[in-house]
Amino acid sequence: VKLNGKRGFIDKQGNEIIPIKYDAEWSFSEGLAGVKLNEKWGFIDKQGNEIIPIKYDAARSFREGLAPVKLNGKRGFIDKQGNEIIPIKYDAEWSFSEGLAGVKLNEKWGFIDKQGNEIISIKYDDDAWSFREGLAIVKLNGRNGYVDHWGREYCADEIEFKKFKEEILKKAKEIQLRKDKVSSGKNKLTSEQ
Repeated sequence: VKLNGKRGFIDKQGNEIIPIKYDAEWSFSEGLAGVKLNEKWGFIDKQGNEIIPIKYDAARSFREGLAPVKLNGKRGFIDKQGNEIIPIKYDAEWSFSEGLAGVKLNEKWGFIDKQGNEIISIKYDDDAWSFREGLAIVKLNGRNGYVDHWGREYCADEIEFKKFKEEILKKAKEIQLRKDKVSSGKNKLTSEQ
């Protein structure tokens, strides 16, 4: 909920559960919510306890057990105890999806696993999209296509690529709507975005 420019969390009855003191917040994901205070981000649990110190320049929600964070202009991933699992050395990143995360280093994109191993070479131009149903959208040498979990590349002409991209976006929206329905029925804490 937002009040006087600050944010916090209330239950379904409107009772304040977590103090309305934060500058911004992410919804709870995997038991933790990202919160921003004095231009820094950290994570709290559903009782409002600071689990991961509020020290990062940016942070996003946990997915598949890890959360992307930014510190001193670089990005990496932490676990739910705040341990740096994947070094904070990347220029950009996408959250984990299907066990892999897109990362950018020296103007190129590739994919890493949850231990930080480079699974698919960091060689792609532009954003390398997150995996959906076994494939991720990539661009190499000006050509659009996609790559599977094993790094096999598939060409796509512009029409195929546009259809594939639209299908991925549509499925992602459907999945999110289903998740929102499920979580709205089970989640006792709510926040206003």
